[in-house]
Amino acid sequence: MLPSFCSSGRIPLAQKRKITRRNSFASEAELNLAEIIGINAAQNLMTRFGTLEALAQSSIPRLCQNGQLTGKKARTLKAAFALAKLLSPRDSAPVVINNAVQAAAVLRAHFESLHLEHVRVLLLDPHNQLLQNLLVASGSVDRVCVSPQTLFRVALQFNAASLIVAHNHPSGNPSPTEADLKLAERINNAGNIIGIRCQDFLIFSSRHRARASDYVSFLDQGIMPNQ
Repeated sequence: MLPSFCSSGRIPLAQKRKITRRNSFASEAELNLAEIIGINAAQNLMTRFGTLEALAQSSIPRLCQNGQLTGKKARTLKAAFALAKLLSPRDSAPVVINNAVQAAAVLRAHFESLHLEHVRVLLLDPHNQLLQNLLVASGSVDRVCVSPQTLFRVALQFNAASLIVAHNHPSGNPSPTEADLKLAERINNAGNIIGIRCQDFLIFSSRHRARASDYVSFLDQGIMPNQ
């Protein structure tokens, strides 16, 4: 989450550096968001919506709820998202993920050389076509906190039929910890209740270069709960 500052508008370089140092979750995209609508508004909206992708899907009335944005700033933000969509590359074919190897191919670049733990989620439609690849949490060098509620709230927002959860171990050892096993079980149990299946839980090493050994798939290892 971006820190709160009293000023709004363009961010001085010194403040940008403070944001980056103090908040590993403050990506370049989120800093650009603060450039458009101001630091306080960016902080409030990221807290409320969780991801830039969810923010981009929101309507102008939702953006203006609780007085977080004026109508003018909301329209400016929607125009920026629309322009970014026009400029983004368009794949000729949908990405289909049927196994851990395909999931790892989509996720690998997002975890390389990270010094902090991140959690990402792949949201899939009923045909295993990729809907979204989202960063949902960022933590410290040896832990990250994410709740099943956060994951499935995003999944419901994008009408996902199933999901794949992944995170990294900056230590370089992708072997699951006891905390990883418990989290996978909680996510699986929540998915059974909601009706959105968690297909796999992947852990990446942020250091290994050999693709055959840079991640562990709970499903392939036979440790995915209730599979």
